[in-house]
Amino acid sequence: MSAITPSSLPVWMRTTGRVAADIAAHRFRLRPCEDGWSVVGPRGELVVREQGAASRQRCLEAAQARGIVALIS
Repeated sequence: MSAITPSSLPVWMRTTGRVAADIAAHRFRLRPCEDGWSVVGPRGELVVREQGAASRQRCLEAAQARGIVALIS
């Protein structure tokens, strides 16, 4: 793999203290729902909800457009 080849491997970081708390406060989750997918914010608030076959992809695109750089599923 070269430096310019995109990787789909997850990146894991071990953090403690304030850094860990800051990351947790900005954690968004990609969740399946009964008829599609949704993105939920750090306080459990609904950020995006999409329905249908392509709903997961649309949720990812909406999260990216909002500047969310990482989602946890």
